[in-house]
Amino acid sequence: MGKRERDTVLIESVQGGGFSIVVDRATQYDITLDLTAPSSARFELGDDGTWSVIRDALGIGGQFAVSVNDKPRLTGRLLTRNLAVSADAGATVQVVIRTKLADAMFTAVDPKIGTSNTTLEAIILAAFFRLGLDKKDFIFKTDLARDLVTGRGKGGGATPDLSKMKEDEARPHPPETVWSFCERHLSRFHMMMWDAPDGRIVIGAPDDQQSPSYFMTAHRGIAARTNNLLSAQKTEDFEDVPAEMWVYGVGGGKDQSKARVKFLTVDPILAAVDPFLDRTAMVIDESIVTQAQAEARARRELMRRRLMSDSWVLETDGLSYWTGSERIAYGIDTVADVKVDVAGGANGAYLVYQTKMTGSADKGHTTQLTGCGRGIWAL
Repeated sequence: MGKRERDTVLIESVQGGGFSIVVDRATQYDITLDLTAPSSARFELGDDGTWSVIRDALGIGGQFAVSVNDKPRLTGRLLTRNLAVSADAGATVQVVIRTKLADAMFTAVDPKIGTSNTTLEAIILAAFFRLGLDKKDFIFKTDLARDLVTGRGKGGGATPDLSKMKEDEARPHPPETVWSFCERHLSRFHMMMWDAPDGRIVIGAPDDQQSPSYFMTAHRGIAARTNNLLSAQKTEDFEDVPAEMWVYGVGGGKDQSKARVKFLTVDPILAAVDPFLDRTAMVIDESIVTQAQAEARARRELMRRRLMSDSWVLETDGLSYWTGSERIAYGIDTVADVKVDVAGGANGAYLVYQTKMTGSADKGHTTQLTGCGRGIWAL
């Protein structure tokens, strides 16, 4: 068995200057990768001389790359910088680095983008153009060479199951953001976007059927020698899960049931409860003007509310998965095989949709993995 190496975290400028900070100079940090939101990194750098020394190097708007154990984890802009001073702790600088997807959630999409006779790939690239991104800044995990309105592939092949959309409905709707515009079209194709560790944006659908990347165990007795979990929490929480999820769009007025656009989706577990469990939720949004938008919104609303209905939150020592001979970076859109004997032994495979790496130079480093059961992530 090889020797496990020491964890390292590095912040580096990606626009020149040669400035870098290793985590040993940080009092604390957390690096969060997430399928449900833009990724982010927060650092607190301490000592009395920090502010004057790195104030210019850590400039607002500067672009930085964060790596963990020599592997990229996040690239983005520094848009938050605080100086905290106290009698007992001295002075610390707190910084937050956010990705291009965070910018996309803020920036309005260009209303002049044309949607006639174009592909899904072309419209995504056109939307992100004003953020300075082009094709090399994306990872397309599926075929996006499909007509935006009809869904037909430019090179043939089967047409995905899509709700209908008219040409004028495909256009940007000011003040729609780049994020909202792209999500609206991607969700119709049963896709989404999230941050890749190297700073690119992934376009596709998370794969909960892939083979496990990590094997996470918490056993008792003699089998405990294989344990790699500090803690594990199993959650089956249906408090926020509706049996029926209705989305109503435009045209309902005071009676949402008369809306011209509406869609229903159901939770398979609660829908099967006998006698019937009346847990009906609804979203009324007059900005939803097409059946495609209503269907996509209903699927996403139910999926997000179901994440904790079959979930594990796993805490493990270190910032990379240790196989016994090598380190593998923890990441999202991966699968963890979970075995906790008090929960029934072989618990199964879980899609990891969030990783949070935390620690400091004096308290060590840990990673928290949050995953949901197979079948929940339905786009």
